[in-house]
Amino acid sequence: SRRRHTRSLRDWRSDVCSSDLELLYSEGRFEDAESYIGQLGRIANSSNRISSVSLRLSERNRSNSLELARLGVEARPLDPYAWIWYARRLTISSREMTEENGKAVLETAEKALLRARELAPEEVDSVRTLFQLYAQTGKTEKVESLIAEATSKDSKIKPESDRLLTVGLMYRFLGQFDKAQQYFSQAMSSGADSSRTNLLQANLLFDQGKSQEGLELLQKEYANKPANREVRHNLSARLIDRGTPEDWQTAERILTSPPYGNSVEDKLLFAKLLATKRTYVDLERSRLVLQNIASTKGDLGYEIQFNLGLVNRFLLDLTKRDEIKDTEVRSYEESVESALKQVALRNPPDEVYISAYATYLLEQNRTDE
Repeated sequence: SRRRHTRSLRDWRSDVCSSDLELLYSEGRFEDAESYIGQLGRIANSSNRISSVSLRLSERNRSNSLELARLGVEARPLDPYAWIWYARRLTISSREMTEENGKAVLETAEKALLRARELAPEEVDSVRTLFQLYAQTGKTEKVESLIAEATSKDSKIKPESDRLLTVGLMYRFLGQFDKAQQYFSQAMSSGADSSRTNLLQANLLFDQGKSQEGLELLQKEYANKPANREVRHNLSARLIDRGTPEDWQTAERILTSPPYGNSVEDKLLFAKLLATKRTYVDLERSRLVLQNIASTKGDLGYEIQFNLGLVNRFLLDLTKRDEIKDTEVRSYEESVESALKQVALRNPPDEVYISAYATYLLEQNRTDE
């Protein structure tokens, strides 16, 4: 019939769009994927596959619309991932509200996640996101209830390795490190990603003050998987925490050596680490690294501009402390102003960026601005 043909055509179009979108995501073309979702109109609210990609994008890009997430719930009220996406958007938006309004929004987010649990009690994503919400709001007793649910004999949560990792994370939040380690080990035996699990185990060792053991585990993981950016970044940051000259040399090599290091994200982290030393030489090195990647677009570009503003601010403070007066001081002032103003005007607004620019203006006695 014509109706069946129309439905088949609509389903075919949805499948094609879903495949195109998943390809964009897999290739790392996140801004293109965001734009594509916007062009799909109602199709974006009628496909579970598109919803899944939207959920993954929402974790990377804060510019996803809360309204789009709400419309997704209306269009797919029986889709648990629509409710999870909506809850995550609510949680992010709550950070930009007053305490009272934010609390009400977080309560709505919790209800959305509980609805997702009802619709798909076997899905681990709703449990994981509920835990993140409870951890953010300090609801320890609700975390304990989630653990009881996730470890009961009647639990249907899957996949098993993700269930075990999530339970381990909840025990880590509660400070029960032995139980956290037990579940991380079980997750590894159940087929969990080895890099992800080893990172969690390493951080658990650092939590317990076992820094040397944690570093050794990270170094072993880096030797096996140098292409894993998260491993590179964790090891580099931990080395800098220890801070010997050899540690600095190793971290620089990890973050600046091709073929695996030297990405924009690696350069940004290296610039941040250099800035922690607060010396003229290291701040100037950090400034140069950031200037070389300042043309980056999207959220990462805003973060680069923000850090460029901070580094110039640190340099400006040093010149004032040492009573240096030359053309370079003026350059620092202009760079601070330009970078912090740019990120403060981003859309959607970011409270941290706005606060940094406002603080700078107040210190310059520019109260009217």
